[in-house]
Amino acid sequence: MKVSEYFIFSLREPPRDAESKSHILMMRGGFIKRIAAGIYSFTPIGFKIIKNIEKIIREEMERINCYEVQLPLLTPAELWQETGRWDTYGKELFRLKDRNERNFCLAPTHEEIITDLVRFAVKSWKQLPFSLFQIGQKYRDEARPRFGIIRAKEFIMKDAYSFDRTEEEAKNTYKKFFDAYCRIFDRLKLDVIPVEAAVGAIGGKFSHEFIFFTDYGEDKVMICNSCSFISKKEISSFFLDTDKLLNEIKSKMETIPSKQKVYTPSTTTVESLSEYLKVPISQIIKSFFVETQSGKHILALIRGDRQISEDKLKLVIKEDFKLADEIKVREIFGAGKGFIGPLNFKGRIIADKTILTCTNGIVGADEDDYHFINIIPGRDFEISEIHDIALAEEGDICPNCKKGTLKERVGLELGHIFYLGEKYSSPMRLEFTDKDKNKRYVIMGCYGIGISRTASAIFEKYGEGENSVVLPYEIAPFKVHIIPINTKDDVIFSTAMKIYSELKDVAIIDDRDDTSPGEKFADCDLWGAPIKIVVGKLLKEKGKVEIIYRHERKREEMRPEEINEKILPYILSQPAPKGSP
Repeated sequence: MKVSEYFIFSLREPPRDAESKSHILMMRGGFIKRIAAGIYSFTPIGFKIIKNIEKIIREEMERINCYEVQLPLLTPAELWQETGRWDTYGKELFRLKDRNERNFCLAPTHEEIITDLVRFAVKSWKQLPFSLFQIGQKYRDEARPRFGIIRAKEFIMKDAYSFDRTEEEAKNTYKKFFDAYCRIFDRLKLDVIPVEAAVGAIGGKFSHEFIFFTDYGEDKVMICNSCSFISKKEISSFFLDTDKLLNEIKSKMETIPSKQKVYTPSTTTVESLSEYLKVPISQIIKSFFVETQSGKHILALIRGDRQISEDKLKLVIKEDFKLADEIKVREIFGAGKGFIGPLNFKGRIIADKTILTCTNGIVGADEDDYHFINIIPGRDFEISEIHDIALAEEGDICPNCKKGTLKERVGLELGHIFYLGEKYSSPMRLEFTDKDKNKRYVIMGCYGIGISRTASAIFEKYGEGENSVVLPYEIAPFKVHIIPINTKDDVIFSTAMKIYSELKDVAIIDDRDDTSPGEKFADCDLWGAPIKIVVGKLLKEKGKVEIIYRHERKREEMRPEEINEKILPYILSQPAPKGSP
């Protein structure tokens, strides 16, 4: 490719709205162009990177016999209503109506659509198992699109779906995809760690995320400083010796005075209550009154200095829920939020294990402006259900080795795989007849990779400040960047063009005659080729050109006639990480 004939450009200054390294480099190198917040165009050089990532993914999907399909982006509300997600998905779902006032959405994910396709054809156990995947655009109405294409409203994604007959078969398929993802990120030269994660809006029984650690990620991960434990923050456990704490509670039941109601005006938060009573926040037991999707009411308790994990609580309740509104709280408790507690509640109470440390606790008195002090769980209210529903925090004890402490790190989710079970096949009636002529639901799995986000992660890892990026050989749009220092010098330019003609399939040559050598070198640094060939003064002095291996940070002098037989084999030897097909 000749620069003079190609649609390629660069920016001399970082865009004012760019924060992350990848955003700055992709904008400065002309890989993407912003259209609106969270919406970007890919230029030819940027699209080459996307296609190189897709090539690796396609090869690994085909390796595990996963076959490609194309699914619509515009999807009817009826399919989403079958699973209930039309009402529960949230504001991130782009909704629209056609000219006939029928409801549609721009798909952020395709579980319903793929299930509808498969149920049309699959009837017998003989047609199973199989897996399908697609690569295409997705849409999500992000409240705060940021960091360029890291968190965008429109993005490119690979999503795959598996269809199995039994749980054992489905778990084996899940493992195949897990291993395939490890190979994909290995070939992409990204240090990605698989982490146990919450199922979120997709649903299912369990899932893993593939996390790339970066300061510009929005996923929090808890890691033990003594063992191999790692988990997403929202579902991470931490160790508390509940048996020991329960014994301590029993020993203090006679020594702590009886509960006492005290006046606590305008103390609707744990912070204001702590300040008013001059006690630590950790002595307060917070009460959250929630309403489940099926209409049940539950009181969740947690220590005042901790936060409830909605994902953990959902696993305990086994259905979606929301905080009850003020009207419902007053109807049940006779008081407003901030003054309710467990002492008079007759329904289901789910207590987090952290409240077992509150042996001289404080709870709401179910009366505005009043609380009870001297509260002991188990003495003053029943604690029949003790669960782990708190978010883990830095410094907590590791639940695995029970001696190390947890540290919080920030990462970026590049891939997410889910064991769905019958989450979609049951409501959408995706059934098959087994060998014994019994009707059974297909067991499903879901497997996604954010392709455009992965491109950002590559720039995060391989970017060198704001002025340079050295892309991996298998990803770079051009493997070799040829720079003739003086295009008006016939010897220099003709030699550069001869080298280019031999490396044409993998190279770009900066043949511009109105651009200074400094500008050419600056553009070369931004466009990411891992090998730079400089044709200039050295050719006149020694009859050689300069080869710069940017990843290896080494230079070599070479005669022009040697380049073809040495550089091409060198390039071909690079993208051969372990596990590639």
